[in-house]
Amino acid sequence: MKQLDRLVLGSFAAASAVALAFFTGLYLLLHFFNRIGNIDAASAAFAAEDQSALVGFCRYYAVNLPFVLCEMAPYAFLLGAMWTVQQMGRRNELVMVVTSGISLRRMALPILLLGFVLALGFSVVREEVLPRLAEERHRLERMHRGQQDAALVSLPMMRGGDGFVLAMSSYLPATQTARNVAVVREGRPDVPPAFVEALVWHGDGWVPVAGAKVEGVLQFPLGPQLRPRDIEVRSKGLFMLSASELKTELERHPNHSTLRLLLHGHYAYPMRTLVLLLLGLPLVVSARRRSPWIAVGLALLLSIAFFALQSICFELARRDELDPILGTWLPVGVFGGLGLLGYELIAT
Repeated sequence: MKQLDRLVLGSFAAASAVALAFFTGLYLLLHFFNRIGNIDAASAAFAAEDQSALVGFCRYYAVNLPFVLCEMAPYAFLLGAMWTVQQMGRRNELVMVVTSGISLRRMALPILLLGFVLALGFSVVREEVLPRLAEERHRLERMHRGQQDAALVSLPMMRGGDGFVLAMSSYLPATQTARNVAVVREGRPDVPPAFVEALVWHGDGWVPVAGAKVEGVLQFPLGPQLRPRDIEVRSKGLFMLSASELKTELERHPNHSTLRLLLHGHYAYPMRTLVLLLLGLPLVVSARRRSPWIAVGLALLLSIAFFALQSICFELARRDELDPILGTWLPVGVFGGLGLLGYELIAT
């Protein structure tokens, strides 16, 4: 590895770490003050579990931290890359690079490669860590809002894995209890649905709450493959499922566009970092003699533009107004094309 590559990689890694810490800290600070009105209710909820408010809030933000880091990482890498090149320009190091016969495109290549590798690392976190923290995150979120006893409503119909589909009017996570459950045998429209006033998770399936009214013929435990975690995650829009879990759900619901959209979102995640770097580096190289804060401003503008198009496409695809594959890859394609063009136009 050339000395120049080591210099660029070291500067980029350090700047990206600072940017990631800044973005994450800013997000957590804004989140805390936005929820400060719930602090009394949250403290009471944590106290009910024999925890001080400080310990409870620390646990809440510790569990949320991996989610925030994965969201902030692409934009932090963009800012780190642009700041690195901007500072090299201010120290006239880019002039020495060019006069030594090394093109600016070649100089930027280590940043692109390391940024993509780091994005792959965060993809592993999204796949392996976030789904395992999803249930605890939901539980702490309810406590943080002072709504630990609140029920989830407007739930979708869910397969139990034993030939039954369950439709529940509400679900209480604190006691793992489903209320007013209609049980339909899948693929058997000739069999009338059964009704259970309340079901509770029993470890290997759902059983009626003591004294609950049951109408129809059912064998308990019911729905062994429909775990409490599944209900909580699906009630949040399936955003916390891993790619392998999404593939399993797609096998059961092949026409579910949101599932396909989220699955492709896993694949597109590392490409977002690469696209943002391709967009940002040419801009900051051409503006290398300006104030370093130009890098910050350009990074924020690019991030906002990319995030806006990504959000619009996601919402259109979620509403079935846009193909899920197109909804995922259109922002990557549009901004990626612009980035490649800008990268090729970098003066050598």
